[in-house]
Amino acid sequence: LIDAVDPMPPTSSPPPSPPPVCVTGKFSNIEHKYHIDPKVLGTGHHGSVRRCIDRTTRQRYAVKSIRKSDPAVKIGGLHREIMLLDQMKHASIIQLRDVFE
Repeated sequence: LIDAVDPMPPTSSPPPSPPPVCVTGKFSNIEHKYHIDPKVLGTGHHGSVRRCIDRTTRQRYAVKSIRKSDPAVKIGGLHREIMLLDQMKHASIIQLRDVFE
């Protein structure tokens, strides 16, 4: 590896963290609409699944949380998964209800 940037003096503060990457074009807080159960039902390579309840209708759902900060998560792939799940309407495939960032 070659770092083409001049090294920072040891007394400098660390560089600012990059702005968060937005996949959907908007940020919102899932906790405003859903109560998320802290118990993890399952985990995968990039995140976890928990139960959640719609605060208004009391309808139960599963929420898949993905760590966008994980270097293995490709933002383009995540965007594609969201788009495909949004278009899927089949009895054997779960239906996408909401997306939050």
